[in-house]
Amino acid sequence: MKKAVWIMTAVVVIGVGSALWYAYNQNRASQAALTDTTSPQQSGANHTSAKKETVQQQPKSGSADASNIQLPWLTKAHVSQGKLDDEEIGIGTTAAELTAALGKPDRIDNYEGVYYGYQDAAFFFPRSVADEIEDSDPIVKMVLNVEEHELTRSFLNHRFGQPVDEGLMESTGDYLIFYNVGKYTLAASPDDGDKNKIIGLELSPSEK
Repeated sequence: MKKAVWIMTAVVVIGVGSALWYAYNQNRASQAALTDTTSPQQSGANHTSAKKETVQQQPKSGSADASNIQLPWLTKAHVSQGKLDDEEIGIGTTAAELTAALGKPDRIDNYEGVYYGYQDAAFFFPRSVADEIEDSDPIVKMVLNVEEHELTRSFLNHRFGQPVDEGLMESTGDYLIFYNVGKYTLAASPDDGDKNKIIGLELSPSEK
């Protein structure tokens, strides 16, 4: 009798244990299926988020002008009037008008012609002796130092077209690049070490 009771008890324990184990496995299977269903969505969401972040961090290209040249007056319209950086002074301006606008020159010298020299510019007159300059004498050539403006030959080509001539001047030893601008000739002086860098400009009436 005792043996029969022990056997029945063992059967009950084994049955309960099996039921519990089956229920546990079913629960794990359900959780695994749920995880497998949601993972791709979560992964996709994370991937999209990273993609958006990458796009936002990419720098904008072409949004700024790379050029540092600040010479708004260096145009065909302005130069064809016989003027460089000044609205009042140009080819034909008299010595009296020049000194009234800029004051007395820093120097008066003769280099391929008599000129009044200022800090960054020189204005030439049709005289061979400085003492002979009269108030009514007109400016026949202007020379401007533009080294600080980082002017380039390619910039001039863009504004004025291809040069009509260039070469070494035998009289001065200067290398000049020539452009026709209306009835005037614009000559650019490049840097000795970099022919694309322009350090000086000259303006004078074109030779007939």
